[in-house]
Amino acid sequence: MPLDIGVGRKSLKTCRPLWDEPGFCFLDDEGYYWFLHPLFWALAEKTGQYIDLYGDAAFSGESLRELERVLVQARTQVLSKPESWRVKIGTLIHPVSRKQLYARVTRDEFLKLLREWRRVIRRARERGRRVVCFGD
Repeated sequence: MPLDIGVGRKSLKTCRPLWDEPGFCFLDDEGYYWFLHPLFWALAEKTGQYIDLYGDAAFSGESLRELERVLVQARTQVLSKPESWRVKIGTLIHPVSRKQLYARVTRDEFLKLLREWRRVIRRARERGRRVVCFGD
């Protein structure tokens, strides 16, 4: 299940990103989203916008500034990690009894993803649009 992130339309009716603008996606079985998940909860408490694999969120104005602050925090955390590490992505409860699931992430790939997110924000500001997160 992908979570697409990109520059949104001017209409507030949809959170689908524009495909001719910068963007990227998270997959639910990758550790990148799950590493950021605690930061997404904190962001939701401040903005009311929760970046969710199954829902939608849109950021502009002050909420976009809060998103940028979260990305700065994320970058700081990622820079403090080794070249690669494992992130818990879930718990398997069937057919075996409770097995923790992990995915490996790399610092370089994570930093590349965060740079792309900053590029999305820059482009949204240039175009006077929102940054949108469209869950599956």
